[in-house]
Formats: sequence, structure tokens, C-alpha cells
Amino acid sequence: MSDAVFADTNIYVYAAVANSGPKHCEASRVLADVLSSRRIISSTQVLGEFYSAMSKNKCPHGEIIRLLDEIKFNTEMKVVDEQTVEHGLNLIAKYGYHYWDSLLLATALDYNCTVFYSEDMRDDQVIEGMTIRNIFREAG
Repeated sequence: MSDAVFADTNIYVYAAVANSGPKHCEASRVLADVLSSRRIISSTQVLGEFYSAMSKNKCPHGEIIRLLDEIKFNTEMKVVDEQTVEHGLNLIAKYGYHYWDSLLLATALDYNCTVFYSEDMRDDQVIEGMTIRNIFREAG
């Protein structure tokens, strides 16, 4: 089975918001490429963050629900549990990321992801064998 990857919430938001320019194109391309070749792990945290971000972008509730269903259909959805929270707290101490970012990293690591796609974290950083990739480093 192919390697599992995790996409940060911002990847899904840029893919959904057509007026986000080059980032929309790059996020859409990466998600399509990854969906065709790898397992994508996601979490209940991503669903909540996505809903919040899309609401701020004035996306109608029904459309957000449709997009959430699409994310759930195309990923292996994981529930954040107490063990994941503990792992995230340890990552904060070790790497200095904020709580919510550390919780996403912990979820990805707990489910053996090898790549974590994000815009907000250090590109090419390796955390416990998982590599962070900033797909927007050249998208502007």
C-alpha cells in the first residue's frame, strides 16, 4: 500500500476558494495528484477548522456541508483522542509549533503519514520521520 499523507486545513481551503489565485490552482493540483496515488489521512479537527474558514469566506452553509462531505469521502477520517492530544503537547515542547498545528502533526504521525502538506510550517522539516512540504513556496 502506498504511503499515507496528511493535508493541513489550509490546503483544502485554498482548493475550495477559487479566487485564491495561484494557491487555488496548486492546492487543487496537489490534492488531485495525491488522491490518485496515496492515502490521505484527515481528522475531525480539519473538518471543524475548514467549516470555520469557509464561513469566514462567506461560503453558504449548504456548500460547506457539500465540501466537507467531499473531504470525508476522499480521506481516511481520524478522531482526535486523548493520546493524540498528549503527542501534540510533546511536539509543542520539542518543535515550538502552536497547539492546533501540533495536534494536526500528532494526528498525522499517529497514523504513519510520511508527508504533511501545509503552508504554515517549515518546508522540508522532518518530524519523527514525516516531512513537511509547503506546496506554495513558489506559488506566490
